[in-house]
Amino acid sequence: MRISQINTQQVREIATFALVGLSASVVHLAVALFLIERLGVAAWVANIEAFLIALPVSYVGHSILTFSASQYNRRGAMTWRSARRFFLMAFGGFALNQMSVVLFVSWMGLPHRSVLFLTVFGVAAGLFLAGKFWAFRGAYKDSLSQAMLSAKCGD
Repeated sequence: MRISQINTQQVREIATFALVGLSASVVHLAVALFLIERLGVAAWVANIEAFLIALPVSYVGHSILTFSASQYNRRGAMTWRSARRFFLMAFGGFALNQMSVVLFVSWMGLPHRSVLFLTVFGVAAGLFLAGKFWAFRGAYKDSLSQAMLSAKCGD
């Protein structure tokens, strides 16, 4: 495989991650702002509700588009293994997000729009790495383990 192919694949994957993440983030921000500004819900409560509404957008998009089953060695686009890992990853990212909202909006009194924008988009880089290298990774099939299995089975 040539380096230009690797770079093209990586660029495509990052761009797809960004588009899916942007879609989920827009849903998250729109719901949070609606709840806060139209319904008077506290920022920390609105953030939880917005996260839960945006979560399926993120999972479906990433499992089908960003980290495809064929590319990441999974049996199907959405598996229980990838779903469990994704939700653990997402809730970890959300915990960071929520701590930021509570700290900077509720305790320090900073503007909710700025804090929501920075935290929603700021956690994305870590989530990309966790998704790529853990949540959506299927069974590893390297040539050494395949050769060892074949030797044991007499293939």
